[in-house]
Amino acid sequence: MRYRARGSALLAAASLFVVATASPEAFAEERTLADTLRAAHARVIAGDASVAADLAVLESSADARPVADVVAYLAAKVRAAANPAAATDELRQLLARYSTSSVATRAAADLVELAPEGEDPGEIRALVGKYAVIGAAPRKDIARLLASAGARLGKMDPATASDLLTRARKAAPGSDVAKEAALTVHRVWSANTSSAPHDAESIFEEVKLAARDSSVEEQRFWIDRFLDRYRHDPRKTDVLLLRAQGIARSTSRQAAAEWLEARAKTEASAPARARLLFAAATHRWNANEDALALARFEQVVALATGV
Repeated sequence: MRYRARGSALLAAASLFVVATASPEAFAEERTLADTLRAAHARVIAGDASVAADLAVLESSADARPVADVVAYLAAKVRAAANPAAATDELRQLLARYSTSSVATRAAADLVELAPEGEDPGEIRALVGKYAVIGAAPRKDIARLLASAGARLGKMDPATASDLLTRARKAAPGSDVAKEAALTVHRVWSANTSSAPHDAESIFEEVKLAARDSSVEEQRFWIDRFLDRYRHDPRKTDVLLLRAQGIARSTSRQAAAEWLEARAKTEASAPARARLLFAAATHRWNANEDALALARFEQVVALATGV
């Protein structure tokens, strides 16, 4: 599983520059270096192998010392296509020297992606443990590392892979990385059913994640499973409301309201019925069906639940 680095990898490096400098000339030099790094990053992403020569010049430049970690990272990425083994060594050296770098989590993800199939998963787990820490790096970088590690461990350790891929989806909900992680984890579950969600808590979490991934069919599958197995669970109403949101996205708000109103008619609990009708009223209101919305709001008030 490979992802392109998103948003300039050098935006993080830009934070290394001192905004308030001693002189306008010094600021101009820093700005020029930042522009050079951004241009180099764009060429790396485009697969321009000729950028390696320019990076080599930067690596030997005293002016580039404040961003030596970023230059080394870009050089390793360029090398990865032609010489994965050399790139792997360079990335390991980078992490050993710059373990707190702004590009450390990205470098860790690249290391995972370069790991040969079937390699000892110990290093992968160690990289995740050290660099997939929420708050220590951009969430999309963490999600990429978790997703790459989960994909690598899918056959060797399905349970751990499932956990990592689920964490990736939670780290950057709705992102391309999260959506790819969802596809990967479903393949893991298909091959190893014991690693799939099996209790009320894990199925409920999957319902919420499917909503974030905008995967209506997957969400519907897990909602149906939850309602079939845990129809008396206190979270049932939350699950029904999530299902209605999926209907609103895939069909229309009117359809969502009609579905909720039908469910409310068979709901024995007054508080739960009130929540369903309130959600239906909201969908009607947002669909400019004001009269129907007000009628549903009146039903909610009549139930006197405090909603």
